[in-house]
Amino acid sequence: MKVIRIIAILSVFCGTVFIAVKSGKSIDNLITAKETIIQTTFETETTTENQTETTTETTSETTTEQKRYEIENWEAISGNISVKVNLSTNTVTAYKGDTPIKAMICSSGYYTPTGSFRVSDKYRWHYLLGNVSGQYCTRIYGKILIHSIPYYSQNIHSLCTEEYNKLGTTCSHGCIRMQAADAKWIFDNCPSGTSVVLYEDNKNPGPLGKPEISQIPVNQTWDPTDPEIVNAISQ
Repeated sequence: MKVIRIIAILSVFCGTVFIAVKSGKSIDNLITAKETIIQTTFETETTTENQTETTTETTSETTTEQKRYEIENWEAISGNISVKVNLSTNTVTAYKGDTPIKAMICSSGYYTPTGSFRVSDKYRWHYLLGNVSGQYCTRIYGKILIHSIPYYSQNIHSLCTEEYNKLGTTCSHGCIRMQAADAKWIFDNCPSGTSVVLYEDNKNPGPLGKPEISQIPVNQTWDPTDPEIVNAISQ
């Protein structure tokens, strides 16, 4: 692509010089203008390439972080899936039978209740308190849902970035916020009736520990774990 652009730019440049000679116009002025165009074109291409590389690297790093906290081939383990949420450390641990299989970071709220509950309704998108929406919403009790980080609209490119960067802290209105990939994992693997225990333990986040995540730039309006975005980048 760069070779084609260089040939095209040089063709225009040479043509301009020829016109200048024919018309008697200042070649120096035209050359300066063309040099500016060429420099701007290269700078634009370089910036775009750097942004693409940064996006790919961020998504790759996020995927690696997720894998560290998930047991391989957990599907082969016997037993039903259940979920425990440590509100003190904002950590979600999924179990298969008695075996912990996946740890996920979350954000709970100061009014999130403790107790044992069961999954009921699910929503691909759902309106949340504060005129925002969440993806992959799983209802566990009354108005308490497990869902993605809030979005300004029901569009994966309208992420509330500031709220994403609060993950791992207590900051919600009561629901359990998670990265898009983790909210989808709960959505896909926890059918109606799945046990969900909300508890508090300051000393132990859970048997698999608490995952860490990297904050995203303030101008990034999408979740780097979002399956739709990850799939689009990998194609």
